[in-house]
Amino acid sequence: QAMSSVVREWASQQDLHPNKTCLIITHTNAKVEAFNQSIHDYRHQEGQLGDTEYECLTQRGKTWSRIQVSVGDRLQLTRTDKDLGLWNGMMGTLVEVKEQGDSCTFMLQQDNGQKVSFNPESFHGFTLGYASTVYKAQGKTLPRVLVYHDGQGSQSLSYVELTRHQQDVQLFVSREKTPDWNTLVHQMGIQ
Repeated sequence: QAMSSVVREWASQQDLHPNKTCLIITHTNAKVEAFNQSIHDYRHQEGQLGDTEYECLTQRGKTWSRIQVSVGDRLQLTRTDKDLGLWNGMMGTLVEVKEQGDSCTFMLQQDNGQKVSFNPESFHGFTLGYASTVYKAQGKTLPRVLVYHDGQGSQSLSYVELTRHQQDVQLFVSREKTPDWNTLVHQMGIQ
């Protein structure tokens, strides 16, 4: 239930502030993928993305997966390719796809306004960028952050996830893993 509340709040934040990035921070790659897929599906259903969905093979660490990507989706890079000007952790919006026969090129507008392009058939170091692990969020500063707490945590991770915002941070708690306030304080305060 907390996960669906986070997705609804993300959608509400984007409706209210469409030009300000809102990032979901959680602890596991599995939760990140679930949030990313849920938000992609929501935006696609609402007509907020391009009509064409591109199936891409992506790599995060040693893990390979297939994702659906459309123009308008947020992307986060998971690998560096200096020759292409792509850096691990960089985030942006897919603004254009140029199709050339059986191949295509993605044009990504980074959050700093610069545009970079890559072929998703040869560069696999990207994923949807609506959610991030707390580790990947280190060093980032974003207008709005939604933190999903699922019982995992520590004092240092809690500090990171609750200080990535410029304007607004909201904490969502899984009651299944964290039934009360004292449990939350204990989980977030573990040394």
